[in-house]
Order: sequence, then C-alpha cells, then structure tokens
Amino acid sequence: MPGPARTAAPQPPAAPARRAVRPVRITPLHRSTTADRQAVQALAGEQWWQQQAALARTLMVVPGLRAHSQDEEAHADLIAVRSFLTLDDGPLSWTWLERHLAVGADDALPYLSCLASGLRRLPSYRGVVVRDAGVLPEEARTPAPGSELCEAGPVGTLALDGAPASAADRYLIWSLTGRRARGLFASTPANVHGEEVVFAPGTRFRVLGTHGRPGAMSVLLREVAEGDPAARAGRHEAQDRGALAALTQAVDRAPGAGAAASWPPRLAGQLAERPLDGDRA
Repeated sequence: MPGPARTAAPQPPAAPARRAVRPVRITPLHRSTTADRQAVQALAGEQWWQQQAALARTLMVVPGLRAHSQDEEAHADLIAVRSFLTLDDGPLSWTWLERHLAVGADDALPYLSCLASGLRRLPSYRGVVVRDAGVLPEEARTPAPGSELCEAGPVGTLALDGAPASAADRYLIWSLTGRRARGLFASTPANVHGEEVVFAPGTRFRVLGTHGRPGAMSVLLREVAEGDPAARAGRHEAQDRGALAALTQAVDRAPGAGAAASWPPRLAGQLAERPLDGDRA
C-alpha cells in the first residue's frame, strides 16, 4: 500500500539575474541634429503640441531658462526633456524609453539625442543626490571600488535634502553636472519629494565604496564628468578623496529604509556595471 504523499521541500528563491548591460550610444556632451528633432516630433504626435504649450508658459516665468532657449532647436530639446519628466506612458514617456532600451531598438536614439542635448541647457547641481536601488543582487551590493556604473538612458535622482526614505538599498552620488529639473515647470509639481536631479544618457559613475548592510546598503558613487582632463588621464585620486569624504558624511543624513511607494518609479532601479571596453560611441 503506498504511503502518504510527501510534500516537496521548499526551494530557496532563485538569485536575481545580473542587470543586463545596454550599449551606451549617446553620451552627455552629445548635441541633437535636425533629423533627431524631427523624428522625436513625429513620434510624439499630438503630445508634442501640449508639451510645447506647457514649455511656453514656463519660459514666461523662468527668466534663467528663457536665456538658454531662444531658438527652435532649444525648444525641441527641452520639450523632449519635459516629456521624459512628465509622461508615464505612450511615446516619449520614460516607460516607453525603458522598453526600447531593453531591446536595443534604434528608434530610441533620436529621443536619447534630444534628451542629452536638452539636459545640457538646464542648470547643474553640485552635491549629494540619492537614488533608490530596491533590493540589489548580492554582487551589485559590493561593487569593486574604482569600477564604473553607466546607463544608456537618463538617470533620475533626488537631492539628498528633502528626499524620502529609500525602499531598501540605495545609491548616494556626488553630482557634478546632474541637471536640476525644477526649471522646466512654472510651478512645483504636486507630490514631489525634494529636488529632482537628472543625469544625461551615458553618464559614468565611479564606485568609491559601500556603507551599511544588505537590504539597507548605500553604494557610494562619484559622477565622472564627461571631458574632465583628469578623468581622461586616469587621475582620479583627488576627486575620489573629496567626493568620498562628502558621501561618508551624507550617509548619516540620508533617510533610512522606508516604504517603496514613497519613491517615484522613474527615480529608482539598479544601475548597470560599465564593461571594460566601454562600448561607447
């Protein structure tokens, strides 16, 4: 007579897959072309005119931005950035861009081009910013100091002062040229936690160290500014020391772990490790 059925022993959860590396084809100093801007406008459809009207209202009340936006090229680039910041679905939304980057679609390139070009027209932010990383895979919690992380698309963060608690692990980044997004809005958007700072597509982040424990780990990063002569020559020591000191002090000021829902999804997620050969254009 057969015995009672045996219940299979529970299996441990599978380890998270390593973050896929997306080729970086647009870098922070990139300038959009006429063809790029025309392609993005065609993709946007009716949404283009809505964003154009919103941008025009903003330019009336933000003199500093108006000084950098006197031509059609600038307007098109800034419309692309504003679309990225405000749309959650449809063409030119950040979710649309994420899907197209995930499969390496070439039709995302004109949009990336305009985003890089438009972000350069916004004021920069120097200081500590934070990005919620969720629960990082084990190998991503302790990246080797001196290695670099890099994303094909823009990287959204919040200035440390005013940022909400992160969901679990987080990135603390010393920003040099991250761009303040607030200037693209005539008034402060509702439900915004702190000041948003956006890094251009292809921005490199140098790993300086880590602090904390799994599930509440701070990965300390320094932006490597594109075109920095010291970075090109491989001389990082002075920049690393200064940034690490500021980030170490910021660890104690950063909000602890909290509800995941408190972070906008666009400003969260793991950053990919930059391959040694760079694969950059």
